Amino acid sequence: MMPQMNGLTTIKHFRSWEQKSTTNKRTPIAVVTAKAFQEDRKQAYCAGCDVYLTKPISKVMLLKNLLMFTNLTALQNIKSPSIQ
Repeated sequence: MMPQMNGLTTIKHFRSWEQKSTTNKRTPIAVVTAKAFQEDRKQAYCAGCDVYLTKPISKVMLLKNLLMFTNLTALQNIKSPSIQ
């Protein structure tokens, strides 16, 4: 928990600030949380997150999701663990 506001409120404030900014750039926001319910996921995407990941998360899964926002091609060959 953050002391001043929760994550959803933070995302909303950040997206509002971006809209008022003159840079016209969108900063990727990844949510990493223990909340795994569909309603939690929906609220986060509605607030403006780009990626919603639930704990526990493997390093491979985290890197694969963050790769979407980078130009690092060296990480593209990382294989995800199989999901049963």
